[in-house]
Order: sequence, then C-alpha cells, then structure tokens
Amino acid sequence: MVQLIIPCYNEAERFNKKLFFSFVEALVNVHFIFVNDGSTDTTNNLLEEIRIKALNENPDARVTILNLPKNVGKAAAVREGILFALKNSDTEFVSYFDADFSTPLSEISNFIKVVEIDNRRKAVFGSRIKKAGSHIERSQIRHYTGRIFATVVNNLVLKIAIYDTQCGAKLFTRECAENIFKEPFISRWLFDIELIVRIQVLYQDLDLNKIIYEQPLEVWKEMGNSKIRFKDLLKMPYQLFLIYNKQTNDFKKSGRMV
Repeated sequence: MVQLIIPCYNEAERFNKKLFFSFVEALVNVHFIFVNDGSTDTTNNLLEEIRIKALNENPDARVTILNLPKNVGKAAAVREGILFALKNSDTEFVSYFDADFSTPLSEISNFIKVVEIDNRRKAVFGSRIKKAGSHIERSQIRHYTGRIFATVVNNLVLKIAIYDTQCGAKLFTRECAENIFKEPFISRWLFDIELIVRIQVLYQDLDLNKIIYEQPLEVWKEMGNSKIRFKDLLKMPYQLFLIYNKQTNDFKKSGRMV
C-alpha cells in the first residue's frame, strides 16, 4: 500500500476538490492522509467533507485526517503524517505531495514503477525538468532562482548532483522512511535537503545514484504564491549551515569523513 501524505495549511479557498476526486478515481491501493497543520480557516470542514464524499462514492476509499492543534510548518506536518503512516503494517511506500496539486497525484504511479524496475532505489524525487513531451509551467524567476539554489546546495552541502531538491513530490520505501523520518527537522522549509543528507548517511556505503532516482514530471503547474515568509528566507543560510554541520557530525560518528 502507498500512504500519500498531503500537508494542508489554510487551504479552504484554494483546494481543488474536483481535481482531487478526478485523481482518486484513477488511483487504487492508495491511502490519503491529510495533515491539517493548525489551519485558522475552515480547512478542517473541507477535509471532512472530502472524507465523507470519498467514502460515499467508494466504501473502500482510504482517507484519514490528522488535525494538528497548532501550525508547526510543512516539515513537521509531513513528518507527523509519515510517522502515522508507518504504524500501518501494510505500508510499502510513503509519499508526500503538495495540496495545490502543482504535481498531479497521477504521477504517483510513475514513482512506484521506477522503484519496481530497480529495487535498489529507495527514494524517488519529482523533478521539474522542461523537456520535449512534458508540460512544466513555471515562472522564469522561480526557475532561475531554483537553479542557483540547487547549484549552491549541491556544491556546498550535498556534493551530489540533485537537479531539483525542492519539488514537493517525493516517495520513499518503508525501510528508508523508517530511518530518515525518525528525528525532527532543523528547518521548516529546507527539510528536503535534510532528507537527502540523512539518506547519504544511511546508505553511505552504497552508490547514492542507485539509491535516489529523480523522476522527470510529465506535468507540473505553478499554483499561486509561495507560503514561505520573508523572515523564513532570511533564516535559510544559517539553517543550511546547521544541516551541513549535522551531516559532518553524523559522518564522523560513523567513522567516515566528508
């Protein structure tokens, strides 16, 4: 079973119910876990409406709502959803997608296929690569900002060529997830970087290019403005330093130097 986590914060006005149900009809053996991250609007009512409608249309539908009492940020919200999902003994994969569906939920099938093709793969990351046959709609400013960010992070922290670290669509095997989601994250927004670092430490004796696979998305559409606050942007350089420092210490503990 695939446990699909969708973190939500004040989504009442922008959540596309029609689009969600069009995806649900095409997906089987998927448990949807909505994590309501302390929303201050009517997101909880919206999610409950979705859950009831899903069950009415399909008694076998799996939709769960986790309501967090206060806003903890995307990183912690995703982690809460993953930890809940891992309690289910039927869980084979855990995944998270953004609630705006900039990455269509239909992509989850492609993610699973690439793991089944090669069982050495433990993590699949959606990658917003513009290529023939794909439909990637992203503003030039965000595209080039993302490329600069990825270059800096790859060279200074990860030292591995990840094209798109920040795409909000990722999937992990149960084994991998049980290890990399154990600890809370340093950053509310750079937790994708932390996950890659944790995978590096966990599978340090293996070829990371075989462990992590970037799946070029067929469709990605930019939806509205980012929820990252300006004060969060100011904190990111220091948070990157903390992530790098923890990575270095974790490698030292395992007897390996970076």
